[in-house]
Amino acid sequence: MDQEALESCCPSVTVVIPVYRGEDTLPALISRCDALQRGACGLPAGVVTELIFVCDDPIDDSESVLRVWAQSHSWIQVVSLARNNGQHLATAVGMLYSSGDWILTIDEDLQHPPELLGAVLEHALRASLDVLYVKSNGPIHEEHKYRDITSVLAKRIIRAFTRDDYSHISSFRLIRGEVGRSLANSVDRFSYLDAVIYSATGQTKRDVYYASYFDSRPQAESGYDLSTLIRHYGRFLTSVEFSGLRSLLVIAILVVLPLFLLFGIYCLIAFKQGVQQVAPGWLSLFSLVVIANIMIIAFGIYFLKILSSMYARIGALPAFLVIDRSVDKGHLKFLEKYKHGP
Repeated sequence: MDQEALESCCPSVTVVIPVYRGEDTLPALISRCDALQRGACGLPAGVVTELIFVCDDPIDDSESVLRVWAQSHSWIQVVSLARNNGQHLATAVGMLYSSGDWILTIDEDLQHPPELLGAVLEHALRASLDVLYVKSNGPIHEEHKYRDITSVLAKRIIRAFTRDDYSHISSFRLIRGEVGRSLANSVDRFSYLDAVIYSATGQTKRDVYYASYFDSRPQAESGYDLSTLIRHYGRFLTSVEFSGLRSLLVIAILVVLPLFLLFGIYCLIAFKQGVQQVAPGWLSLFSLVVIANIMIIAFGIYFLKILSSMYARIGALPAFLVIDRSVDKGHLKFLEKYKHGP
């Protein structure tokens, strides 16, 4: 492959960062992204083509800080939302404004090291993925370990009622550009971005990349309180697509089987004490009550499945996506050529 053909295979990456309270961390984060853009951490210069900040009605002076940087860096773009809409919609807006072959989404607070981009991009290209989540090998910060544990637990509960495993999702993600831009229009402020991504991508085209990193801030403060986390989880619940069969199985194990066990115990006690002679017809009535409750549960699950499907349609999710992965080999060859030299 000659030099001109090799350069034409250079992948382009857009870095998208939603901003809400980043006045203190943004200068350091921009400097690190600027180093990547100029060629650092195993990446050639020009791979990172744009850095998009989406100001989600920040509560500090973040936007002014970004405007100053954008004046001297033409590859930095600042998008301002009229009101606060949440991290997921802000990220989707950044995806919509992107133009890169790939989109890297990271947080504003220095939790996610952008220097991992080279290894993450190479992994995604090698496996021809559409979405790659980046997770830490251990807790990012000890202060909020409980929140991480409850987050994983909550996602595993959702796993019992759906066909997808959401336990590995993260706001630190690399997503194919055409996928991100196609799905961005389907996200509103009530949507959970990763649920939308899962609905349109195949399981074999999603993966998790584990790396060692931690929160480098001296005092890591969580931007979420209990009420915010509950609302966040509520959006998650309304965005995922429930599986009627899995839901029925879980409810059967948790409710129906114990109900039948209790029914059997009561029947055994009743027959031993001769209740049928005192109150004729009690068994038929009791059986009807049990069957009616089971039917109500089954109808509730079916209704939940219908609501889930209707929400997906109302959200204007695309019925399918056509993806061109033919350039992946060329992009991978470019990165390997750069890494090993001529």
